[in-house]
Amino acid sequence: MRITRIAPILGGFEYQHLISWYIILGLKKDSEQIEQVVVENNSAGSCDDITVFHKQGSGRPNCFYQVKYHTDKSGQYSTKSLLKKTKGKSLLFKLWKTWELLTAGQPQADVRLCLESNWAWDAEDGLGPYLQGHDNALKQEFFDADAVTGIGKLREEWRAGIGATPTDFALFLRCLRFNLGSFSVERWKEVITERMENLYLKHEDNDLRVATTIVQDFITVPSANEVTLEVLENKIMQHNLRQSPGAERYATVYLEAMKEKKLDLDPDYTLHWRHHFNETGRQLINPDAWNTVLLPELRTLEQNVSKDTETHLIRARGNARLSSWFAFGHTFKQVAGFDIEFFHQQRVMWRTDARPSTEFRMEIKSEEGEEGESLEKESDTVAVGISVSQGIGDEVKTYLQASTDASALLLLEPSCGTGECIQDNADLTAFVRDAKKLITQFVKKRKAKMLLLFYSGPASGACFLGHRLNAVCQEIQIMEYQQPGYVSSFLLTENNTR
Repeated sequence: MRITRIAPILGGFEYQHLISWYIILGLKKDSEQIEQVVVENNSAGSCDDITVFHKQGSGRPNCFYQVKYHTDKSGQYSTKSLLKKTKGKSLLFKLWKTWELLTAGQPQADVRLCLESNWAWDAEDGLGPYLQGHDNALKQEFFDADAVTGIGKLREEWRAGIGATPTDFALFLRCLRFNLGSFSVERWKEVITERMENLYLKHEDNDLRVATTIVQDFITVPSANEVTLEVLENKIMQHNLRQSPGAERYATVYLEAMKEKKLDLDPDYTLHWRHHFNETGRQLINPDAWNTVLLPELRTLEQNVSKDTETHLIRARGNARLSSWFAFGHTFKQVAGFDIEFFHQQRVMWRTDARPSTEFRMEIKSEEGEEGESLEKESDTVAVGISVSQGIGDEVKTYLQASTDASALLLLEPSCGTGECIQDNADLTAFVRDAKKLITQFVKKRKAKMLLLFYSGPASGACFLGHRLNAVCQEIQIMEYQQPGYVSSFLLTENNTR
């Protein structure tokens, strides 16, 4: 029985230490404007696990975290669980008392009480629709709802449960942040490893263990729990966590052509393209801008990166459609000496220089083999349709029959079938290897001068394939799917980049 209880305790410590280290590293990032981090803050009531004090004048509130770790996902947070009493006090009541403590005499004080947990909010609970996605705060509709409505009754149940006045209750609720459904321990390790790498710190598994030991020292050593940048730098030096001067350097480029996304690191260069597109992010307001505006901007960006830095690694971030990533990869292409790191599906970092899988294969689906399907037209233009996420052969054929003079069509698919077939970085580089080889053979056999390229797959695949599209065809016309139908987007040639 004792062993059963030790496991979640140890897991909870690791979870808290990892989150603490991630936040502490924010001291090294000017963009986060952190003055001091306190772990196990005895002056912070129930939100004592981590405290973040921001610099004066930053406009950012001080944040107080309560971290709760659960060994499995058998439970969820809900209105009922917040009001459930343990030893006579509910979780909501503890948060309320913490707010009273932190705002004593200053009820208007701008603080944040953050509940951080790997348990999510119960989707069937009435409060769910009233939690904002972008900052995990309560929506204004929660405060405005009439007391006789369902959500209004729930709100009043909360207020009665902690005995607050309506005014103080509203101020208290606006300070709450429900950071629920947080990363697993392993995912936190991945995120922290990347942050350490970005800050030019050593970041192997043993280095992460050293980091969590540092956090444990902050907690257990008397009067050592207040961490400033100077304290952090001293710890990094003492534990030899700084990378050697010869460590890999990189430039981070943010490409924003759709809805802006929160970034995992600060970009060195940014391309703001969203104003060029309609609200879907697919259609250009000016159809000519693909090659008259956007492609020249990419080329200028590449020239600036090459002039300003000595890096060969480009860390690509952002939110854009497939055509934009094809052009991005082609701009920072392999033959120009670049490698690209891509945040695949906003989850993992994949690189163009990864070793390809020996098991993943792309294969030809056209009945006539590597020469493709003849379209009975005399032309030096050919087309290739690549189906990864889903089959696009019929749609491509429909477009070609009605809209172009392509003489032949080659269809490619993974040998394992379409869908979630690219499982890791090795699969992706194998996809690029095979796709380029088969496309090049097809173009040569057909003696083509222009290639129309149709693709359905992950954005990382578009970027990485664009990165390798050299010595394939004189001109490569990327086709953008518009739901429904296709339009011509970027025209890639050997002259697009230096």
